[in-house]
Amino acid sequence: MTIYNKTAWKDHIVDSTGNVVQQGTPISAGNLLKIEEGLANATAFKADELGAANAHSGILNMGPTDSYYTAGLQTVKNPTIFKDYTNSEFLLSTFSALIAGVRILVEGPADGNYKSTKLALPVPPTEGTRDDLVFLEVWRDQTTQEWKSRIRVVDGADFSVYADSGMTATNVLIDPPYVNTKVTPQGGNDQPVVYATGFRSQFLSEAQRSANKSGVGGVGVCLGDVGLYIAGRGDDTSKGLLKTYDGYVYAIPLFKVNRRNSGNYSATNPNGARNYASMTIATGGGASGVRLGDTITLTVNSTSGVNVGDNLVYTAITSMRARLLSINSSTSITILITGQNSYSSTDSWNPGNIIGLVSERPDSLYANIIDERDITDLRHKVYLTAPSYNQLLIDGTDQILRGASQVERKKAMRKTYVGVRKTPLDANHVFYSSLDGTTVAEVGGDLGIASPKFTPHATGVGLLSPGISRSFSVNQNQASVEAWFEVAQLQDPTGFGTGNTILQINTNLFPAQNLWYGVIMLGKVASSGPNSFYMLFGDTASTTITLDLSGKLAHLRLTADLITMKTRLYLNGKQVREFTINSAINTLVGWQVANNLRSWRLSDIAVSNIDRGATFATLPADFIANYADIMPALNFQRRINSDAQTSQKSYAVAKVQNQTQERGVIVTKGAGVNTAIWEAGDKIKVKGLAGEIIGGVIDSDTALAKVTISGSGINPTFGLDDLSKLSVNDTVTIRNADMSAVFASTATITAIDTANKTITVNSSGGNWNVPVGYLLFETTASTSTPAVRAIIAGTSTTVPGTWANLGTNEAEITLGTLPGGLDVEDIIVEYSLNMPAGQGGLYQVYAKTLGGEANGKKLIPGSVAVTDDFMGKVAGSTTVNPNKAYSATNGPAAIPAAPGTEFTQGEYDAIKTLDASLKAVTTSVNGQQAAILMSFDLIREFENKYAIIPGSYTVAEKVAWLKANVSKANFTWWGYGSGPAGNKASLVGFNVSGGNVWNYPTDQTSATVTKTQKVSTITSDLDANGFLHFLAYAGASDGVTASTLYMDHVSIEFEVVTKSGYDTLVPENPRRDTGLAGVLYVRRQTREVESLFPGNDEDNGTVVIGDYVPTQEMATATISGVRDVLLGMQGFVTTAGTNKAAGADIDYATAIARLLGPGDPLAYQVDPQSLIGTTAYDASGASGVMRYWYPDFPYGTGPQGVLYSDGIPTWAAKAAEFLAGITRLVEYNGELLLMIDMRKRSSLSNNGLGGSNTARRYYRLPGRPLIKS
Repeated sequence: MTIYNKTAWKDHIVDSTGNVVQQGTPISAGNLLKIEEGLANATAFKADELGAANAHSGILNMGPTDSYYTAGLQTVKNPTIFKDYTNSEFLLSTFSALIAGVRILVEGPADGNYKSTKLALPVPPTEGTRDDLVFLEVWRDQTTQEWKSRIRVVDGADFSVYADSGMTATNVLIDPPYVNTKVTPQGGNDQPVVYATGFRSQFLSEAQRSANKSGVGGVGVCLGDVGLYIAGRGDDTSKGLLKTYDGYVYAIPLFKVNRRNSGNYSATNPNGARNYASMTIATGGGASGVRLGDTITLTVNSTSGVNVGDNLVYTAITSMRARLLSINSSTSITILITGQNSYSSTDSWNPGNIIGLVSERPDSLYANIIDERDITDLRHKVYLTAPSYNQLLIDGTDQILRGASQVERKKAMRKTYVGVRKTPLDANHVFYSSLDGTTVAEVGGDLGIASPKFTPHATGVGLLSPGISRSFSVNQNQASVEAWFEVAQLQDPTGFGTGNTILQINTNLFPAQNLWYGVIMLGKVASSGPNSFYMLFGDTASTTITLDLSGKLAHLRLTADLITMKTRLYLNGKQVREFTINSAINTLVGWQVANNLRSWRLSDIAVSNIDRGATFATLPADFIANYADIMPALNFQRRINSDAQTSQKSYAVAKVQNQTQERGVIVTKGAGVNTAIWEAGDKIKVKGLAGEIIGGVIDSDTALAKVTISGSGINPTFGLDDLSKLSVNDTVTIRNADMSAVFASTATITAIDTANKTITVNSSGGNWNVPVGYLLFETTASTSTPAVRAIIAGTSTTVPGTWANLGTNEAEITLGTLPGGLDVEDIIVEYSLNMPAGQGGLYQVYAKTLGGEANGKKLIPGSVAVTDDFMGKVAGSTTVNPNKAYSATNGPAAIPAAPGTEFTQGEYDAIKTLDASLKAVTTSVNGQQAAILMSFDLIREFENKYAIIPGSYTVAEKVAWLKANVSKANFTWWGYGSGPAGNKASLVGFNVSGGNVWNYPTDQTSATVTKTQKVSTITSDLDANGFLHFLAYAGASDGVTASTLYMDHVSIEFEVVTKSGYDTLVPENPRRDTGLAGVLYVRRQTREVESLFPGNDEDNGTVVIGDYVPTQEMATATISGVRDVLLGMQGFVTTAGTNKAAGADIDYATAIARLLGPGDPLAYQVDPQSLIGTTAYDASGASGVMRYWYPDFPYGTGPQGVLYSDGIPTWAAKAAEFLAGITRLVEYNGELLLMIDMRKRSSLSNNGLGGSNTARRYYRLPGRPLIKS
């Protein structure tokens, strides 16, 4: 409001002669109106709002939080009413705002229990993405002087420029582009005013008003009110333009709404979605008696918005699904029933019910339906009296660490590619090295790297910290060099040399001057964060590119063109820099790879003699568009990537020496000389392709534990998190988190204390200093050796031998006396592949797993891995369809060994689909029962769908694998039976373990085709040949009335075993005959991706899609000018989303970016005694006093000064790393923030929390509260 200037009222004085002694103040309309204005202001300024003068503008009361509203906001979630919200609408309940010291009540028409405003946003964009701004506008009526308000929406507010509000930039300048010219005031006008210069038609922030108060008249109002945006200058021109009483319009931002476009969702349009459309079934236009697979025609009110091929849902019962086959007219459709209500044998598509379009997006969203995740709440909570700071700190800390406070976007969908294809080679490549487990380049020869180390990487396996340097001549006018990198830690650049260079294109024209044109360097550039690019152009010119690569796989490409004289840098498929080359240069010479980066990984290096520009053959479009991440690939050997320490069973197949071996297997001769056969003394070496440790068969004895209590000496005693698999006399080694050996020697366990969870060992090789956090690995040869066998004459036969170097990256067996018959047969080695922590398969910590892909096939959450029937069956053949069916007349006496007569082709054709074409078996012989026996080949079911049953080379091994990994079969039979006693059909399954008998029957007495189901347990019902058997039969004939069995269709589905704590992804179309697919297990908390079936060497098309909580950390990690409000009195430790934090102590980006987990209650714990001692907490002075104790045992020894007790709780035992921290409330620019100081466990040592290696991050609190000092 305007500041009132008091009128100095004077009496009108006249002397006795009538002369005016003092001219009085006129009683005029103008002066009286000032009085009225003061009264109006005073009325608005109620007694309970006397504190408003010292409060920022913002929201006093956001509205209800209940089952419908969250802080007064409601988005539609019920699909039966989606049709009422297709104008991109959501509800906002009545709320109270404080604007320029005045309380404003904002309410809409009555809506149920609340007065709500139904906000409609503009139509979605047709492509790309867009952010819409919702804000509250307030003004004083020009005539009545009343305060009025409206909620407005502006489409396409550029929040990358106008980050905090969508209205203005943080810059204090008040010309475009620092003010958003799309957001103009409306005030008393019918429409928003058109932007024009002069500062009357634009909103200004408090910083802009304050900075320009003396330069532009009238803008210096409501100074200090950081929550308020004001348009106008308070002059007559502003009053006329804005049609407001005081010449101002006031505004506060409410929401930012991220919009999907209305194009179809795909990898090339990751932000796309269909507009929701629906149809209502017309009176008399429905259908009843509907079954799965039926085709029906419906009459509807409209077919607008749907297309042939669309998937539809009956919104009243969402399990009822259909596919649109044809649009017959504007009111008639024909659909194929693809989903049925599981609670009835037939369904009804009834008039009056709604058929909705099914979203093709994994997150099931639409373009024109606003979801809660789309909305970022920009509202600021303000207070008339001081808030409870302590409660704000406690609640804010708890919600932040639990991932329950999403001040920024609440959720987002993200795709993770678990590996991508290698670069396809062509004639323009002058060098190429995949580095996929080898340092011999595919084009360019041996790189000559001694003892290379490998690690999982984007295109398979990558080289770990190689320190290589290579140059290749490119005698062309164009050149390109590209590679995949992962940088964990960088050194400071030491100058413009090649020591830190990762890619370069340089000139050889003036070699003495060492001119580098187009050199990419990585280094800790002081002003640009820990992992920035450093680029050189010329011997002195340089530029810094601030791009965070920490903990992420990045694809870099550098190109140069001497025709256009341009050199360009591409990061992850996007051009990020372009520079002009010196015109004197006419020759380009090669590339070089850094050798001074401390910890980095490299793969898929390619050098070309052309400028490959912005075309990328292997980068997915949604990855380039930043809707997806690429993580290290799986391969045929390795099926798990995880942040936790993991072990998996793996298999290697060794062939005689003169044959080609699979990767990771080396066969050498011993004393024998015949390379075409096996001989005693031959050696088989098995190697972990990506640096994994080779161990024995994973059994109850194999141990991998983490050190929780340190110990030292020749006979050290130290604590472990798990003793259950250890025994006295076991041989053990100590390893780093990356599985590299800490000590060259092994040790023998001499004592185990189960009460205190400690062991004592004898380290005959010298003193062992075993710190907390190291890993113990058990290598006892007698109990943990790989299993070695050969298939001799169809029988799995053990091959004896002696193992060496178990517990290392390369283990080798020397064959002993060979079993009889072993000559040229393959030898199978079954071993454990042990992977270090911190190799997660997902970049984000998903809050929910939505789906994925394997071998190009869509995966969905579930457990059904294979379905089958008799489609495609050829009588007398198992080539196309392996299943069989037989007719019999002896009822339950028909058994798999004597099943009856196999169906003819015509009989198989009758049961292929559910189509009322029946196969009938009948007999009138007294006592006989019509029967049909059906046998399903489970081995073929899985091999047809997944190519291989892992590690299984005989039928018996395949059966054992199926019993371990397939939980049950759901058998569905459609038919009915009749006999002398009436209608009856019985269904039984064959129980193998119970004595090869039919189990208890399931009966039905229908006179028409009816669905009957039977569940079979694989462990008890699968026979030795891998078959499941079922029998349907009718009642016995009495010699007069026939026994007849009718069958229309039969199907079976197989469910894989689900794992506790994992999400299971199975094919959306699990039919056996629809091509190879995959099954994935995803453990979100440890970012783990496990494939049930091994992939190939390069790319098995593994993709995981999930919802994640975007980081709530403020974009600016270092903020100047914060004011302490309240220091927390409790610290915390958290494993939420943290992975192995490699690199410098200060480099927390990887771990902290994932601090917010998916709400796991074990994500963090608070230490009520974490602040001990008398020294005040000082993050910069290395006087931190944060500690925590082992929470699984009572802490009885009392405080330990400033020491950090490094016991690892069991809930964090499998985490590669965790964070410890302390929180405080601070005020910055009027807003309360949560400031967190934290350090990794591995960097705490005995110094506690504090010092130069303490990371500091800021988070907004729920409600984004504003306070005044």
